[in-house]
Amino acid sequence: MTFGLIEKDVLRDMLRELVLIEKDRQGVKEDMADLKQEFGSIVNKKMVSKILKVGLNKGLKEEEIDDYTLACQMLGMSFPCSVYMPSAVEMTPEMEAQRKRLFNLLERYKNLQAEHNEFSVQIRNQYAVAKNKGISVPMLKKAVDFCIHPDKLRAYYDSNPLLESYVQVVEEMDS
Repeated sequence: MTFGLIEKDVLRDMLRELVLIEKDRQGVKEDMADLKQEFGSIVNKKMVSKILKVGLNKGLKEEEIDDYTLACQMLGMSFPCSVYMPSAVEMTPEMEAQRKRLFNLLERYKNLQAEHNEFSVQIRNQYAVAKNKGISVPMLKKAVDFCIHPDKLRAYYDSNPLLESYVQVVEEMDS
């Protein structure tokens, strides 16, 4: 069976591959959120994003220099700005243990972020292949979204007649 010039098997394979990658990426996102929760169990929750920014060498805002200084001291890292370096802090054994735990969490977070980015590249590549094969990428994205979040299906099903063809393929994948 064909949808215009697109073979049903090609569409099914494309959907299956995208859904698998997207589910893996969702799992990584959940793991990243869990790590943020774990960071929050060690430090004040408002410091979590600042520690991640320091650890990931992201941009700094001037009004937050004190918070970043504290984050750097907690991690035992130099301030990621060549103009300013925080004063050295003598660490107690408890502070050193906390620093090591934060640093380990930060490394795990970096690895998860790299994995998430890898999945994102794979997904982009799959959509490029789909586009080259003549598959409607917006419809394909909706179909993938329905596979990941089946509760959204009913709301969109009636609004787009072309979508019905893609949804039928998704339903056949599940059976």
